[in-house]
Amino acid sequence: MIIIKLNQSAVIKPETELSRPARDINHDHSFKFGDQNSEFKLLSNSLSAHENGAKIEVGVYEHKLGDEDISLTNSVLTGSSHVGFDDNSETFNAMVKANVIKSELKAGPLGINAGIGFDTGFKTGKDGIGAYVGGTGLTLGPKTDFSIFGLGFSIDWTELFG
Repeated sequence: MIIIKLNQSAVIKPETELSRPARDINHDHSFKFGDQNSEFKLLSNSLSAHENGAKIEVGVYEHKLGDEDISLTNSVLTGSSHVGFDDNSETFNAMVKANVIKSELKAGPLGINAGIGFDTGFKTGKDGIGAYVGGTGLTLGPKTDFSIFGLGFSIDWTELFG
């Protein structure tokens, strides 16, 4: 099955309490193909902006195999920039991510990633607090993550002890 996804939308929300219109913008351009257990994504770019922040993502190649319980993701030349609050997690992010090549294996609450990455920035909120410089850093909280130049390990304590 081949799915080519090209999605653009702009939604204007009702006026805010400060009488200024808020705007949500979502643009997603990518070539995707695969099925529910394996997805390839080529030449992708996306932009999302809302009243609490903005996020930009680009990538040349990404392949995901598996489901939410166990998955393997490989990517080449990917990057993103995010400033603002996440919608669901009430976490503030100011992060730039750049990966030359990356492989991620997730099995339940455990995750391992290997590659060449240069993530830089910080995040803080109910998900914990973390800081990264040049791909090296640490996040402490419900999901703990440790990374050195793109080689890392993570554990989701809430998923482990439920």
